[in-house]
Amino acid sequence: MTDTRPLHFELRHRVAFAETDLSGCADHVGFLRWQDRCRELFLSQYAPGLLGHQCEEAPTGPLRLFTQQLTCELLAPVAALDEICVRLSSAEPGHSRLDLGFDHIRIGPGGAETLVARGSQRLACLSTEDGTARPAPIPADLVRALGGRTGRGLTLAGRAA
Repeated sequence: MTDTRPLHFELRHRVAFAETDLSGCADHVGFLRWQDRCRELFLSQYAPGLLGHQCEEAPTGPLRLFTQQLTCELLAPVAALDEICVRLSSAEPGHSRLDLGFDHIRIGPGGAETLVARGSQRLACLSTEDGTARPAPIPADLVRALGGRTGRGLTLAGRAA
């Protein structure tokens, strides 16, 4: 039976003064960096075979994870020294792609949470045979790391967990 509990992985971050603009708000690029860092830590903890965005699993050549698309919608300002929690969840898997969702939460006094941004990343799995990139199935390491779960309760298409 597939586990349909939502997958969550969290990155806690204290916003540095260097990450703010002249108005004192966190620079929009910081949100994308935090999403990337959250994804990298998730992979290093749960799918270390994919570190460096490659593994030798694909029968047609080395496999690479390629970021096709990223988005981030800013909903509220974030200032220096704010504590941010970036929560990763998977969503909308395909045969050779995986969309990851990110919620950026400000942790306030007493643990109060405020959604300050929402983002996404679309990853494509590509095998690179003879220097030519071709779509490849989501690697088993990543399927195991996701435990067959997605943020919307969907099962990874065509893959056993």
